[in-house]
Amino acid sequence: MLAYHQNQLADYLRIAKGTRSLNAFAQEAGVSGSYLSRLMRGLVASPPEAGTLRKIAAAANGTVTYEQFMLAAGHLGNAEFSSFTYPVGGNRSDQTHLIAENPPSSYTSHYIPVFERLEAGNYALPASSFRYKADDDRLSGSRILSGDMVLIEPGTEYRDGDIVLVHIGTHDAELRRLREVEGHLLLLTDDPLIIPIVTTREAITVVGRAVQVIIDLQQVNK
Repeated sequence: MLAYHQNQLADYLRIAKGTRSLNAFAQEAGVSGSYLSRLMRGLVASPPEAGTLRKIAAAANGTVTYEQFMLAAGHLGNAEFSSFTYPVGGNRSDQTHLIAENPPSSYTSHYIPVFERLEAGNYALPASSFRYKADDDRLSGSRILSGDMVLIEPGTEYRDGDIVLVHIGTHDAELRRLREVEGHLLLLTDDPLIIPIVTTREAITVVGRAVQVIIDLQQVNK
């Protein structure tokens, strides 16, 4: 029998709810608010049925997938793709070397939340690290390509030169390298054709900093 991960399911539900009230989320999902409340507090001994999870996933606005809910509830075995993890900016060119290695100690653990899109002010982040799916090749020089999973350490702290997940004004979050120059902030990509954005701390919201890149070797070798 597959394991029911109550705490992980609770985390997913909080992420899926986002900034909505519990009642609003429950109404959109067509699920009892009191039942959702008990699930989010880890008070339900048995996992929700697949049909209930499908309705909750449909109301999650893309923040948590049906598959993730099913995995946490123990309805699916974990068949995650083969992946290797290495620090941002690490070498990904020697695939033979990567495949031959033992997975590094930072190998991705199961049930880390995945985000594909973060709209400004329209979500609630988990307290611990999460994965963000890169949607372009603008940081290819830093070994981040479209489709890669980037491990984000949430928080507003960063160092000069860090790659951060950031909201510029009210735009969706995106990955940029952050530099501080003469009292100004520069948000950069590795594409020389894209003009750096000159901004201030007050004009951006840093979601977190990128610490690792997780690549799908099956996709790389296609």
